[in-house]
Amino acid sequence: MAEQRHPLPVELVSEIIAIVAPEESKNPQPVMYMSNAEQEAFRTLAAASLVSHSWNAVCRRHIFHTVFMFSSNTSARLSFLHFNAPHLAEYIHRLCVWWNDDDPRPASECRWLAECLYRMKNFRELILVSILWGPFAERRIFAAGGMPVLAASRLRKLALRDWDFAEDAYALLSMLSPTLEELVLENISTVSIEMEAPPTTHLAALRRLVLVDTVHPMLSAENIECRRLQYLKLQWLRNTYSWNMPPWIPASLSEFALISVSCFAD
Repeated sequence: MAEQRHPLPVELVSEIIAIVAPEESKNPQPVMYMSNAEQEAFRTLAAASLVSHSWNAVCRRHIFHTVFMFSSNTSARLSFLHFNAPHLAEYIHRLCVWWNDDDPRPASECRWLAECLYRMKNFRELILVSILWGPFAERRIFAAGGMPVLAASRLRKLALRDWDFAEDAYALLSMLSPTLEELVLENISTVSIEMEAPPTTHLAALRRLVLVDTVHPMLSAENIECRRLQYLKLQWLRNTYSWNMPPWIPASLSEFALISVSCFAD
């Protein structure tokens, strides 16, 4: 008589997978690259997901907790997620995208991008890195309806890197969710800073703010409210611009870091 095999209880499988899975929630700040430990954990989870349907169901929420989309075929990858694998959207908590707008279609035909972001009901951390030069990247993603969606999301952490805001410099403020707890702006610039400021922007949940080589009219605006801000980091790696402390920074800061690196030609 053949030996009868009994599958492991799902609860036990969940405990085993939880040990293998990376500790995503313990990362103190937005990270733009997957660590070696996370890569190894991902490979292990991918192998475990092939054991059975029950193992696959348990592994899936860990495998797709963090999604990295690098600079090749960005639009195609998001399109696949939206049209071919919409069931995976609910698992995504952390989305890191190196934006490369290689979609040949007009932006007006890419409204599905907004729907794609709306479907991610559980994502809490977004990292957007632009690899395009000039204001075209900003115009494209706004025309596709992607950025305004973020204001209505439940984001806790947002990091933007290498973005130009040309058509409306203050459009950046429209994408800041009131639930935002941490904001990182790195190498953010604008073509024109003489624009009418929007109504007061309330960032009631903001606790941490990191500004690296950022030149934007919001730094001199007075109609931004973030009374609970506790941590502020200002970092300049270039000596191209002069700057002052943003007037909307509260006096109740508990930690302030100022880093300036000046480079002089020989």
